Amino acid sequence: MKFFNKFSALIAFISMKCAICRDSGLRQPRGSSDTNDIEKSVQDSSTEIIEKDLGFGGIRLGLFNKWNEKRSEINIQNLMLSTLANQLAQNMAQNMAQAQNIADTDEVEVDLSYRDYCHGPEAALVAKYYSIEPIFEEWFKSENGTSTMVDNIRFTGIGIARKSTSSSNMLYVVQIFCGFEFVNNLEVISTGTHAIRSSILAKTEEERHNMGLDEIQNSIPFQRLAQTWATDAALNNGSVSHHTLYRGKCYGAGGEVNTSGIYSDIQSLAEDASDTYIANGNIVYMGIGIAVRNDGCVFVVQLFCSLRKGRKKPDPVPLTWTEETTNFFIEKENDRRKKVARGSSYVALMTSSKTTAYAQEWADKLVDSDTISEDPQRKKGCLSHSFQIVAKGSQSEIWIGIFRNKKKLNMLQNHKYKYVGTGIARANDGQIILVQNFCFWRP
Repeated sequence: MKFFNKFSALIAFISMKCAICRDSGLRQPRGSSDTNDIEKSVQDSSTEIIEKDLGFGGIRLGLFNKWNEKRSEINIQNLMLSTLANQLAQNMAQNMAQAQNIADTDEVEVDLSYRDYCHGPEAALVAKYYSIEPIFEEWFKSENGTSTMVDNIRFTGIGIARKSTSSSNMLYVVQIFCGFEFVNNLEVISTGTHAIRSSILAKTEEERHNMGLDEIQNSIPFQRLAQTWATDAALNNGSVSHHTLYRGKCYGAGGEVNTSGIYSDIQSLAEDASDTYIANGNIVYMGIGIAVRNDGCVFVVQLFCSLRKGRKKPDPVPLTWTEETTNFFIEKENDRRKKVARGSSYVALMTSSKTTAYAQEWADKLVDSDTISEDPQRKKGCLSHSFQIVAKGSQSEIWIGIFRNKKKLNMLQNHKYKYVGTGIARANDGQIILVQNFCFWRP
């Protein structure tokens, strides 16, 4: 790619992008650059780029500091010097001088192969002039230069070469920028259990609680799927929507959320992107995949669903403690009634909503009074043929007590008592209070 330099005007070129862009131009083999930031010599009969010029390190540092001074004034994170970026920029500066050395014209050829090493937002500024101070001023006040003054540009590298002739001493300066660290090859360096996942889950739980919604469960099957997709996105430098594939994994309400960014920002980015699903009370399950790259970019994939992975029907609604405790006693009582029947007609107890309400009312009163006694109005809804069980203890203690009370046990085993209402409460000392009203007739 060529840029023309008129008289005393400076070359100032910048290209911003969000995905890697490849242009034609000079290409340096990977690993062929000098890693010691030494300006190499390029010679012909009349010109050379001076090697180990005493002032180049100072020029680089001065230019670097000027950018950070300007960034500090507007509270933008300081740039960081990248060793690889310095190396790449140095090659570019040397190539510019070399190309002009051969052609001896005002055109300079710029090597843009640095883009192969930057996998995020990127920029390049190049200049050819007799001194460094005007170069920075021209770069900074230009629209292109000020475009680098953003938080998502974080790494930079600077290359400087000089070509001397009998009449001039020309500087060739290149500065390249990237949102992430410059790397030779993309690698995922961290996956699996991660502090980011724990933070996102904790924040999600907090927000759901504040909204009065049930907690979203971390689903291991969805997490494995999200992890695969996060790793793929990191290695391919971009997330791909898996909508069709995901619809075959989540048959309920839900969706996929992809985010990427630097470590310090990724949690807030992921949370903001998933607001819609967190606020949806139908969402029950989620899985989070995280891939951290060697250039500092973090990819997060969040999967949300109202059903378990691969399920087409909702999970059974879990029983409450009261329901589980009630079922324990009813099952024990029916087992006993069946055993006593000995082949004759077995009649399982049937639940009465009326006597259940009366039994629960009395169980609650016993909690308040911290006493254990039968309800004087225990016959409510049952007419004359009825009896009541009132007990306190653990499940096993209560059942053993019923079994040992021969009078109550005989009545319980009497198949004429067909209807039962059960009240369950937890006493102040944590023990179970059981109240059961048994009736001959349907209440």
